[in-house]
Amino acid sequence: MTHVEKYIRERIESAVRRCGHDASIAAASELSYPRQKGFGDLASNAALILAKKAKANPRELAKDILASLDLDAAVVCKAETAGAGFINFFLSPDFFRDVLKDILAEEGRYGRSDAGGGKKTQVE
Repeated sequence: MTHVEKYIRERIESAVRRCGHDASIAAASELSYPRQKGFGDLASNAALILAKKAKANPRELAKDILASLDLDAAVVCKAETAGAGFINFFLSPDFFRDVLKDILAEEGRYGRSDAGGGKKTQVE
């Protein structure tokens, strides 16, 4: 999970809690990359998952969650409801500039990791 995905998940869980619902249900939701660019950079199905448990309209829940979201404009410039109850997030140009600065500062080290501690892995 990337830093921005973690950030958005935390904000969704907090918003769900503020709306009076069980945030653990929102934690089980998916945050995905929309197939169409017009649907933003990330999309959440939290309202759809929550609607089953709350026996509520998912689109209305999405609107409530959206109204309760506390987002930093430097990270997410726009969020909106879509379809049956998805919440779409549009990342700000400032966010992308900051990430690009980090990538350039890391030079050839960007993306490297010591994960796995030298153990062999087979990928098929």
